[in-house]
Amino acid sequence: MLAYYLSLLNSTDPEDDLLLTRLYEEHGALAVHVAKGILHDRNAAEDIAHDAFVYMAEHFAGLDRSSLENLRAYLLRCVVSRAINAYHMRRRESSYDEYVELQETDLGIRSGSAEDVMLDAERMNDMMEAVKALPAVNRIVLELHYEGWPSTKIAELMGTTDETARKRLERGRKKLWEELHKE
Repeated sequence: MLAYYLSLLNSTDPEDDLLLTRLYEEHGALAVHVAKGILHDRNAAEDIAHDAFVYMAEHFAGLDRSSLENLRAYLLRCVVSRAINAYHMRRRESSYDEYVELQETDLGIRSGSAEDVMLDAERMNDMMEAVKALPAVNRIVLELHYEGWPSTKIAELMGTTDETARKRLERGRKKLWEELHKE
């Protein structure tokens, strides 16, 4: 795959070839691991990592290439974002029955009348829209937190400190609460 990524590289600088090669060799497995942690599917995780590398190769000239760590951080942000999008896409594609069942088991919503189920679905939709409206940094931290990721891992993925990740989570929760309760 590395040869394919190098062929997409939009740069004539041989240093860029070396940087992309090092990025792939040193952090390619990590990219797959991060995506697999979100999607719980090895094949989908490999696709996500591949998409992230293709995107980076095609846009390499516009990236901060001052250090391998900057590229690693950008790669992981691309992977996390794409994996979360794929996760949500997969959930949206499930049938209505699976959606109701998922709400009942994962979210503790009890089945009741059709009206109750519709109200719960409507509340869930409002919450998902409010989450989507959050700034990306807060949205990603919230989504990872509610997927069960500890703040230390979230901080590592986002290239920040644990304290920063927890503060972003706190701010995201506050913004979400404000959005859901404004009328």
